[in-house]
Formats: sequence, structure tokens, C-alpha cells
Amino acid sequence: MKIQMKIIKQICKKEEKEVETIKDRKNKFKHEKGEKWERIRIILESFLKL
Repeated sequence: MKIQMKIIKQICKKEEKEVETIKDRKNKFKHEKGEKWERIRIILESFLKL
């Protein structure tokens, strides 16, 4: 069991690093997209308050 846990932890760490590199690549795109969605969210919120 301990050996399995070590392997699982190593795999998780490796996946986290891969996710981080993907995040870094998508970060700029996500930021631009995020600003667009932020505007849409604000519009929707003001619409719901009416």
C-alpha cells in the first residue's frame, strides 16, 4: 500500500506540473476571455437587479 501511495503522489505531482504549464500557455488567452466574461457577468447582474 505504501508503495502505491508513493506512485500515486508522484503521478499527481507530475500532472500538477503539466497542468501548470498548460495554465501558463492559456493564461493570456484566459485573461482576455475572462475580461469579456466579466463584462457579460456585470451586464447580467445589473439586468437581474431590475
